[in-house]
Amino acid sequence: MAMTKEPEESPYKRVYIIGSNDDNWKDVSTALAKAFYAQGVVSSPEPKSIKMGDAGKGEITDLMAGNMSIKCDRAIRVGFKPTHPGLLEHIGDALSFFDWQ
Repeated sequence: MAMTKEPEESPYKRVYIIGSNDDNWKDVSTALAKAFYAQGVVSSPEPKSIKMGDAGKGEITDLMAGNMSIKCDRAIRVGFKPTHPGLLEHIGDALSFFDWQ
């Protein structure tokens, strides 16, 4: 979304997360585990807790470890209206397009 006015505070106020649900990483991880299990990629539909040091490096690891929420309230306040299914509803269908064998 483009804004026409410079932010009066932090420049990060120009960043808007666009989505349709308020999903946290624990729920996303659970949905991913179930979807991967349904595709035969993993042996259990339950997500597994691991130590941070065993998770690898990178931004996604840090975000998921923080169990941060994915919210789009600021975008909704300036007029965004979600029209598609949310991430949790889409995960299973999205992963079915890959050949995991």
